[in-house]
Amino acid sequence: MIFIFHKIGLLYLYRLQGLILELSNNISQFLNSQNSDGWNVIKKVLIFLITRSPQIFTYIAIFFISLAYERSNGVFWDFFNKFFVISLILYFLSLMLEHVIIKPESIDNLKKEIKKLKKQICDTELFYFQNAKEKALSEIRSKLKDEQPVDVVDYFHELLAIIAQVNRFTAEERITVFSFDSENEDQVIMLGRYSENRTFNGKGRGIHSTRQGSISKALKSPDRYSYKNNFPEEEEEYKKELKNNENMTDIDINSLRMKARTIGSFMLHNSQGHDQIAIMVLESLKKESPVLTEEKSRNIYNCFKKELANFVQEIIDLNVTPIGNANNELEY
Repeated sequence: MIFIFHKIGLLYLYRLQGLILELSNNISQFLNSQNSDGWNVIKKVLIFLITRSPQIFTYIAIFFISLAYERSNGVFWDFFNKFFVISLILYFLSLMLEHVIIKPESIDNLKKEIKKLKKQICDTELFYFQNAKEKALSEIRSKLKDEQPVDVVDYFHELLAIIAQVNRFTAEERITVFSFDSENEDQVIMLGRYSENRTFNGKGRGIHSTRQGSISKALKSPDRYSYKNNFPEEEEEYKKELKNNENMTDIDINSLRMKARTIGSFMLHNSQGHDQIAIMVLESLKKESPVLTEEKSRNIYNCFKKELANFVQEIIDLNVTPIGNANNELEY
């Protein structure tokens, strides 16, 4: 009988090891993915441990029951030893977690509440953005009617400032919107950008290659976005990374005003959802930026993509997008 209990204990110990191996494999796969970061790994581990905790406690409880029987040497009263007490406590915790704390319906309800809260936050942010967008379009149409020059970069600057401020960007972050150049498929043209840092607000040449960096990767990605938050902090390693993996030259690198260590590029589509018309680029000087995590970047994109794309399309329809000149620079 003791032999049988010993085997049962080992069986459930092996099952516990199986759960640990499953967790290890999940962590390994996530770390090897393109879009991993430390905080997301921690969240994955916590979610796994919380959802599997009833099983974990049950397996350990059965293992301790087997130990209790082994130590009793088959004597009934000796069976109620400290290992038996530990197994009861663990089994009770397992029942509590499964039926009281971690009910499946509770988890589903929590997910629904989180989704609902995110929508409410997004709706509030969009309210300010939509009002500013309509005001900008009204002013642009008025200027065009009076044959006055229109600089769309200024209007985009104000709109992107709303997105940055409601998402608590610091002087280390920047948001830029580029539209595709109808005359040259190898480049995109800057419609506007915003950063609290004045140095990063400059228009520069206003043209970016579609064959380099995050924009190039977003265009090639089946998900139509690219996110990377682990560019090297050391300058020489950073340059090496851009040369080897981002298709950039020394001239390209030296011309960068902002040497971002976290970059996310997201495609914007027309109202029908099938044609790419622009790209939103989010950048931070911080490696593994706490402000621009992948989750936060995707939330910004999902919240504002429709309104941003709508404004881009209006600008295109009004024919006031910047154009490239002979020096491959923009004329506004």
